Amino acid sequence: MKSRLYISNKWETNLLPSTLLTCLLFFYPLITNNINYGYLKEIFVFSISIIFILHYLLFKNRIFIYIYDIYIAIGIIYIIFNIKNWDNDTYVIICYIILFFCISKTRWNINILLIIISISTIHALISIYNNYTSPLIGIMRNSGITGIYLAITYPIGFYFLLNTKDIMQKIIYGSNSVLIIISIYLTDSRSAILSISICTIYIYIKSSNTIINHIRKINIKQTTICILLFTSLGILFLYNLINHRKDSVDGRILIYKITTKMIFDKPILGFGYNTFYSVYPDYQASYFSTNPDSKYKIFADNTKYGFNEVLQIGVEYGIIGIILTLIFIIYLFTIKTNENKFIISPLKYSVLSILIVSLSSYPLRRVETLLTITILIGILASFEKRILFSFNKIQCKLLIILFSFFSFSFIGSIINRKNAYTIWQNTKNTSISDKEKMTIYNSIKDKLKYDTQFLYNYAVTLSKCQKNEESNIHLDKILTHMNTSSIWILKGNNYKNINNLHEAIKCYTYASKIVPNRIFPLYQLMLIYKEYNKQNQMIKIAKHIKEFNVKIPSYTTQKIKEEANEIISIYN
Repeated sequence: MKSRLYISNKWETNLLPSTLLTCLLFFYPLITNNINYGYLKEIFVFSISIIFILHYLLFKNRIFIYIYDIYIAIGIIYIIFNIKNWDNDTYVIICYIILFFCISKTRWNINILLIIISISTIHALISIYNNYTSPLIGIMRNSGITGIYLAITYPIGFYFLLNTKDIMQKIIYGSNSVLIIISIYLTDSRSAILSISICTIYIYIKSSNTIINHIRKINIKQTTICILLFTSLGILFLYNLINHRKDSVDGRILIYKITTKMIFDKPILGFGYNTFYSVYPDYQASYFSTNPDSKYKIFADNTKYGFNEVLQIGVEYGIIGIILTLIFIIYLFTIKTNENKFIISPLKYSVLSILIVSLSSYPLRRVETLLTITILIGILASFEKRILFSFNKIQCKLLIILFSFFSFSFIGSIINRKNAYTIWQNTKNTSISDKEKMTIYNSIKDKLKYDTQFLYNYAVTLSKCQKNEESNIHLDKILTHMNTSSIWILKGNNYKNINNLHEAIKCYTYASKIVPNRIFPLYQLMLIYKEYNKQNQMIKIAKHIKEFNVKIPSYTTQKIKEEANEIISIYN
């Protein structure tokens, strides 16, 4: 039997790549959610990717191409041909694809895994220090995403804990695992809790010969009792996990019902890259038009993610996308461990953790967790030995020239957008007139055409300046990227300002159907009926508002109900 893991200096050190990844992993989560840093995250990731790829191309005589490189090529081509669906994160995703290529072509040793679990431990400590209450928001500014990030890295430390004989190392890895478990429970992320629970049991069974030998010795009756006991405990655990926040589960069930319908409507190729946020709300509106008394109405929201990566991949890329994803996952698990068992095995367990959290969350949709996933899978792919073909030294030089042109163009685009973003933020926070803001926004709109927050702010400013038709043109552009009730309300306001009653009513009604538990679209309908002296419709909406079950009561909703009651008492 092979000896247990013992970490020593015999492992080869790859200083430059390890240093680059250390900087990226440590600092990226700290800057990515800070609005003051704007486009720094793109510059940061792309700069490191450039250093990586040039270091690789300049010092290699051959580039070996593997199966995963075909996926890289497909990904880049697909994104380029769907430029109309780009948003700000698309640039980061392109950087990640380049980064994955570089990582997969680098020779790694076990030290990089030690760096990864050390950084995740430090991030957990920072998160607890900043906010030790539950839910723990963490450095990701989102409790669920922080929990998922820690759950993805947890299997590495736990695997090392079980596979080292050195007492001091056991104490270190044990402390790391306990800290991450505590942090995950504080985040209250059920996806992360489920993931670490399954991974802990699975890794322990795989790493412990004692349990396997004991199972072999017991008879069928004892085996049956054990299976029933563990099954009962598992069901009880899942039941408690589901009922811990039942409303959230019901909200996910609604999303799954609607996304399944979307997949059936476009089963082969899906709706296209980055279309979920723009298409899903239309289906949600249709669902509640057909099922106005649905019990899920109270759980509806402006949904951005599918809360299940398999379903969201199916919506955007169809059955073909799901099949390609499954093939890639199987391919990763077929990478042979051989002499690199203590690097490859924990990475495969991390992939297992990613799969588990992907069934009830959205780790591929947030750039913070996607970075960690890119790095872990890139390191795992670097141990692949099944070569398809290769490029020689002359072809490598041609690739360097092509990549250099691409790099200058890409960096130029990022810098231009960063400068425009800075102008926007400075303008937004100054006390100048809306007309002056409109003029400035007009000068930078082409550079920020993929920034939905800017486009929405620009549309609001145009509306304030009585440029209602132009405002709606920009709102229609936003609807190709995101589709929310607030956009439809603003469209309705614009139509009302130009006395287009019919279109205004359509917009307010549609906003109400997208998120039927929101009272504000109904309030806008009541006001426009009042303004145009449509008493019957006004009273009907006022009665609806009076009986409306508000999801989150507030001072504003109370005042709206009071105004509705006043209208009923006067006009009814």
